[in-house]
Amino acid sequence: MKNLLGLLVVFIALVARSQTANIPDPEFASRPYYLKDSILVSLEKVSASIDVSGMGGKVYLTAFKPKSNVRFSKDALPKFYIKIDGGGDASDKVDVSIAVVKKDRRRFTQESTGLSGAAKDIGATKASVSVKKVREGLYQIIFDNPLSAGEYAFMPALDMSSLMGGGKLNLYCFGIDQ
Repeated sequence: MKNLLGLLVVFIALVARSQTANIPDPEFASRPYYLKDSILVSLEKVSASIDVSGMGGKVYLTAFKPKSNVRFSKDALPKFYIKIDGGGDASDKVDVSIAVVKKDRRRFTQESTGLSGAAKDIGATKASVSVKKVREGLYQIIFDNPLSAGEYAFMPALDMSSLMGGGKLNLYCFGIDQ
């Protein structure tokens, strides 16, 4: 009986290892990909404008197209992966924002403050994610809750110097359909 249990444990470990071995290495670090037919596919890369509204106000990243060209069904969301170099807590490097769609653009809230300068909660504009280490440097991104229909973007870490002079940042976008 012990031998059978030992063989079962070894078999499960080998199956798990072979599944992670089937995931290719991403071409670029810090860029999210989704898995399609054992191939990592890049999301829509958008050069977004940084917009600041009002005194204090809100900081947005704006993509000038109302919908992403990368679409998924909410019932058939693929697995997402990201390569992260340099160690550290991988979950600190993954941020997913939910867009407010205007006529010709998507706006992703990055920061919000009141007139007094006090920070406001922008949690409702973020999708909660976790990361799971697949192997050294490669992480699976897991959404903690089901995603509803809408437009989403993996966000870069915001560097305050990029806010000066109407800077631009790359977003990696996708949309969820019913």
